[in-house]
Amino acid sequence: MEGALVFVGGRNIANINRVVNMIKEINGNAEPLILDVTKSENIEGEFYKIFDKYGRIDILVNNAGGSAREKSRKLVEQEIDIINMLLDSNLKGTIMCCKFVAKYMIEKKCGKIINIGSTTGIQGNDRNV
Repeated sequence: MEGALVFVGGRNIANINRVVNMIKEINGNAEPLILDVTKSENIEGEFYKIFDKYGRIDILVNNAGGSAREKSRKLVEQEIDIINMLLDSNLKGTIMCCKFVAKYMIEKKCGKIINIGSTTGIQGNDRNV
């Protein structure tokens, strides 16, 4: 981690704290961040707090995502609210995080954004066709 302060974001505080503690156990520096990537006002507010306190955001790693395995249906049978939930968290959440952080990175003329996606996006999943 080379001295970086890592913000571990998510909606589940228990999971966030577990990761924060793992980072601290290896002498890293981490803080929890309650972040719901399906809510743009939450994203903007939390990133603003970080930027306001620390003056910069050097790296954004988008790794949020989810599936609807238990509610998954064949595409022609899939409920639209499940499709919207997946798009909100997996696609729009990534775009919104990039949008808000890029604004600060452009201002500071530095920064990196790393987007991580599911292998399902590459190879698909034939059981739900």
